[in-house]
Amino acid sequence: MNAYRVKLNDRKNTRTIWAPDPRAAIAAAVGGRFYSSYVDSWREDGSLATYNVTMRAGRTLRGSTPVYQARAIVTLAVRAAA
Repeated sequence: MNAYRVKLNDRKNTRTIWAPDPRAAIAAAVGGRFYSSYVDSWREDGSLATYNVTMRAGRTLRGSTPVYQARAIVTLAVRAAA
């Protein structure tokens, strides 16, 4: 488990989260509204990545779920000892 700093562009604060991978850290930062995420760009050493995140914006009605997108910047804060 590593510590990741997650900054969402629709929120003010940066959260530090212990997670096995960056996508799990994003899901923990977003909470129950998390829908999906995919990587947009990354550094070769794995210390920074940007993700496009899709979050639920409301209730599912007649088979469609309203969603909105945000950008997440994930940096590696503490790497766990091997």
